[in-house]
Amino acid sequence: MSGEGDNVEAEVFLDARGILRVSYSQGVRVGIRNVRSIIERHKQLAAGRKVPVLVDSRHTLSMSLEARRAARAEEVVRVTSRMAIIVDGPISVVIGHFFLRVAPPRYPTRLFTDPAEAEAWLLRGDPPGSSA
Repeated sequence: MSGEGDNVEAEVFLDARGILRVSYSQGVRVGIRNVRSIIERHKQLAAGRKVPVLVDSRHTLSMSLEARRAARAEEVVRVTSRMAIIVDGPISVVIGHFFLRVAPPRYPTRLFTDPAEAEAWLLRGDPPGSSA
């Protein structure tokens, strides 16, 4: 993929509804370099405010521990209101929930297999602590 907002393995852009979208390329193994690039673009597009984030991880093969840690950093917390992660099936949901329990982000985060449900949850904007 190429164009404004892209890095080597992900497209990153703010859509018309204010959702920051991160879509990984097919077969990528997400490492710290990828996440650092995405974080910089996220901060730029968020312009100092918290925005909902939709990560489409259906095409990724893996994500390194270092990359997962970077994605939970304070600089991400400051520009993320909530995050929906699209995964490709029930096994991915189980694995994803394991990682979210071991090292939970400091913003509401949910896993989805249906992109429309993920978008609806992001736009609903339930206050933190409510049952989302």
